[in-house]
Amino acid sequence: MCDPITLTTLAVSAASAIVGADATRRATNTQADQVRAQVAQNDSALQAQQQQIGEASAEQMSERARQAMIERGRMVAIQADSGAAGNNLQRGIASIDQAEGQDMATLEANRQNNIAQAQRGKQADELRGNGDIAAMPTPSLLGAGLQIAGSTLGAYTRTQAGQIPNKATGQADAFSGPQYNSYQYQTGT
Repeated sequence: MCDPITLTTLAVSAASAIVGADATRRATNTQADQVRAQVAQNDSALQAQQQQIGEASAEQMSERARQAMIERGRMVAIQADSGAAGNNLQRGIASIDQAEGQDMATLEANRQNNIAQAQRGKQADELRGNGDIAAMPTPSLLGAGLQIAGSTLGAYTRTQAGQIPNKATGQADAFSGPQYNSYQYQTGT
């Protein structure tokens, strides 16, 4: 049942299945490492972006506070020049303070929204990376075993049918198989 050709085919099939599974595993690991590196690089970029958002927001708030201080100074200077005092000055300063407070709240809300948007981008990037890793082919021992079994069965079937492929052409040799062994061909018996 197990002639040398079948055993050789089994050995070659087993070796090629193992090598193929190992190559697939290494390629998958390399791709997964590349995806993880890209996600880490994007995370670093996000951290830099969040720092820039915070710095820009702090600068805008500082500028708005400076403008409010200048407006208050003008209001006090106008009051001192005109000699007017009382409720008008207090209302003017209260109006400046209220506008400053609204502007500061708007700037802070914008800062938080920008950071939240960047975080959502990070989460989407991580999900995309995890999905890419999950979609990568992973070899299994069962698959390798089935590949070996299929190759062996195919080789055995071809051997039994007398269709051993010629290595040079890949075509079945017309004079191969048990009915054409060299002794029968030479003697005619």
